[in-house]
This record gives sequence, structure tokens and C-alpha cells, in this order.
Amino acid sequence: IIVRWALNPLSDLEEPLTRLASGETDVIVKNTGDKEIDRIGHALNTTICALNERDESLRRMANHDGLTGLANRKYFVEQMEKEIGRIATNGGCSALFFFDLDRFKYINDTLGHAAGDKLLIRVAELLLSRVRERDVVSRFGGDEFTVLARSVSREGAVDMANSFNQIMRDMRLMEADKVFSVN
Repeated sequence: IIVRWALNPLSDLEEPLTRLASGETDVIVKNTGDKEIDRIGHALNTTICALNERDESLRRMANHDGLTGLANRKYFVEQMEKEIGRIATNGGCSALFFFDLDRFKYINDTLGHAAGDKLLIRVAELLLSRVRERDVVSRFGGDEFTVLARSVSREGAVDMANSFNQIMRDMRLMEADKVFSVN
């Protein structure tokens, strides 16, 4: 009886450890009141938290462009397919915008990759500044960007297109005492 009583706090760790071993990371080990077992529980909770942070970081890396931080092509296509399914089921309207930067290759070749990267980052910032939180902006390819505007009316989509056209017309890259436009 004394041995069972002494091992009881260890038995409480069995269920969370089994779940963790099967790959679940939404496990929380609760305090038992036993100092040594609580230290083990704290260490397990710290490990679980680190695993969740690592998984989130890996998900972010798999779904986002490393340079601009925008969604990548794979993630964008997944979101677009989900939106098509949502519209097919529930109705509604969304809009898709595609951007291909003019003169990007010239800027990249003439001024170097650092200038090209600076341009891509600036375009990403400008596009993000013109969308709503529920919209998805991606770097679709080298100098190609897309925007999925979810649940937007035809008039709203036209307004967004006009806004995008305006920021692209107005955008300038100053590098090496030269000014370049991308439209």
C-alpha cells in the first residue's frame, strides 16, 4: 500500500506521457503536489512548449517566403482552393490579383541582388498596406505577387485594383543615384 501510494504521482504522468509519445503536443502536465514529480512535470511542459514553438516555426518556414515574409506559392494555392470551396458551398465573391514587376530583371542585373531584394520587400510592404487582414498576399514567384481578396464585392475588387495600380505607378526605387519604376 505504501509503495502504491508513493508511486501514485508517477502514475499520473502516464497519460500525458503516452499522449506526448503518440505525437500530441497539446498536453499539459498538471502539478501533483509532490515536489520531485512537479519538477518532472515542469520540465515536460517546457519541452512541450519548445516543441510547439519549433513546429510553428517550421510551419511558417514551409508556408512563407523567406525574403518578404509573405505567403509562398504553395500556401497561396491551398488558401485559394479553400476559398473556391467556400464560395461553391456558401456563395459570395472574392477576387484574385496577379502582379508581375516590369523592369525587375533589369534592376536586379544592373544594380545587383541586394537592390532587387530591396524592391521585392518594398512591393510586399505596399501590397500588405492595401489589403484587409483576411486577405492573402503571396510572393508567387521571383518577381510575381498575388493577392486573394476574400469576400469582396465587385465594386470592392475594382477599388482594390485601382489602389494596387496607383501604388505600382507611384512606386520608385532609388539606388546608386538612379530612380527606377516598376510599372
